[in-house]
Amino acid sequence: MTSPTQATARGRFSRILLSEWTKLRTLRSTMWALVVTTVLMIGAGAAISLAALGADEDPAHPSFNVIELSFQGGVLAQLSLATLGALVMTGEYRTGMIRTSLAAVPWRSRLLLAKVLVFGGVAFVVSMVSSFGAFFVTQAILSARFDAATLSDPHALRTVFGAGLYLVATGLLGLGIGTLIRHTAGAIVATVAVLFVLPPLVGILPSSWSRAVSTYFPPNAGSQIAVVVPEPGMLSPWTGFLVYCLWIAAVFLAATYLLRSRDA
Repeated sequence: MTSPTQATARGRFSRILLSEWTKLRTLRSTMWALVVTTVLMIGAGAAISLAALGADEDPAHPSFNVIELSFQGGVLAQLSLATLGALVMTGEYRTGMIRTSLAAVPWRSRLLLAKVLVFGGVAFVVSMVSSFGAFFVTQAILSARFDAATLSDPHALRTVFGAGLYLVATGLLGLGIGTLIRHTAGAIVATVAVLFVLPPLVGILPSSWSRAVSTYFPPNAGSQIAVVVPEPGMLSPWTGFLVYCLWIAAVFLAATYLLRSRDA
């Protein structure tokens, strides 16, 4: 039987969730970011597929994979969703709304958890629609010339679902970094650095370190979930995604500590 205290706590948390949902859906950038994420994911895959129809690409060539071709828009789509994730927190600091939020919800860890659940739920729906939409649109285009893939093909369902999961995780990474830094521009720059700038720089490390660091670096490990066959030496899809999630969890642990210890 649920005690009155538990029922009260549950009711309070449901109100926190409702409040975060209201803030997210009324944020002007929310709809734009979600639309851009979907358009980039589906549109880029469709555009590259149309280009492939007129190219002399050999479908038997190892670099040509009709499944992975569907997710060429994921590179920019992840940045769009990560930016929205950062704005979920930094937007409140920019407007001063964070003081009202913390006054209404003194339990700062609960406030952050509510933001994660609300944003994560929205990101999950949009990411899965984008990922599966990109797959079906791309395969419909490629079927005019090539043997298109179906979800029943080996690794296809895991790759399509994994591409969506990677987008969700990257969006949450943006939220975590936004909570750490509290400044929109700084959070976006830091996210871009983690996703796009630092991975190539790993290659300049001594060869004895480069491979190990590259294997476990967040985007390198996490992106294996959206690859049909991982490169030799890289982590397996689910192991790599688990490593990515552990990196994100570490960011949120640090973010939670700072949120609870810093003044608004």
